Amino acid sequence: SRWMQLKKQQILDTLEGVVFCPRCEVLGLDSPTFVEPATSEGEAPLATCGHCGYVFCGRCYGIAHANLADCISEEDRLLQVAQYKAENSTKMSTFAKKQARKEREVGKLHEVTDDYDRPPVETTGLLTQDWRDMREGDELVSIGSGTKDKFQVIWTNSNLMMGLDKVLVHPLPLVYRIRRCTEMSEEGKIQKRKILEELQSLKALKQSSMPCPRCKVRISRSAGCNHMRCVHCDTHFCYRCGAQIPSDNPYSHFSANACPTFDKGEVQRMQVDAAMNADQMLQDLRNQFGRQEELFALFNARVGEGTATRAPKRTWEEGSPCPTCRQWNYRAGRANHARCHACRSSYCHHCRQRIVGSVPSHYRGSDACPQHS
Repeated sequence: SRWMQLKKQQILDTLEGVVFCPRCEVLGLDSPTFVEPATSEGEAPLATCGHCGYVFCGRCYGIAHANLADCISEEDRLLQVAQYKAENSTKMSTFAKKQARKEREVGKLHEVTDDYDRPPVETTGLLTQDWRDMREGDELVSIGSGTKDKFQVIWTNSNLMMGLDKVLVHPLPLVYRIRRCTEMSEEGKIQKRKILEELQSLKALKQSSMPCPRCKVRISRSAGCNHMRCVHCDTHFCYRCGAQIPSDNPYSHFSANACPTFDKGEVQRMQVDAAMNADQMLQDLRNQFGRQEELFALFNARVGEGTATRAPKRTWEEGSPCPTCRQWNYRAGRANHARCHACRSSYCHHCRQRIVGSVPSHYRGSDACPQHS
């Protein structure tokens, strides 16, 4: 504060042999400097600024000279100061140049304590309009939680995948480090936005897919069990743990209690879908045939009279259970080849064995099963 500066200057003025550098004073800096005492009578005392290296007279504050007779008056010194300011009004000081270079390389800190004063930043980390002393297109380097004196960095532009949109709504106070950028063309902004969108797409794909353990192609599951089959290399693997499983008996991996066949969330979704489908089917039947109270009453009367008949028992000639999941599958005419509608595995109705590889090869040869019976 100004009071502290005046108090410090007052204390330094009372110290003998301490003066302020006139060059640094012109630049708005206070640089106390010790004056070297004169070694002989009539010699001017000299002082060397430790900040800027300027050598001056400790008596008149002018340019260094040897004799006291060469000291200038106060009016001449003020005239020199005015001329120096006029000549260097458009030039930046060394300190100002260092500050500007630091702001360009590292960025400038801005503390935000008001929701209405948040900087307008897009997902690419660039300012969309002028804000405070920053310009449109300047780059957001980092965001910290806290104040300028003490804050913790919670986001940096080195990892745009962290989700800048969520960090921008973080509770205040926040400290934004913004770096001035060179002029970026509209094509450059579009290119940076496309790169960010591609990174976000890859992140979403990584979270919702599993790589094939053999060819590393990422496969996404929309619904169903954890048994997956790569369409690229025909490898069977578990979607839950990513391990490769045997193709001849893939469900042995799940029967060993290593991983569940269906995830809990998938089971709940299937139950909800089944309940919704049942209600929808019932409503469709009622819309098509109306309410069936009279038919139900007639059917119950027949059951009471003993005229109702049981459904015929399924025979082996009509179908067989799947050797993999034991699901019953009816035969299509006289064909012995069957594909289970539950696990989608192929097997033979005649020998009731799972068919691995080419289906026609199972029915070729003298000892092979008949394709039709």
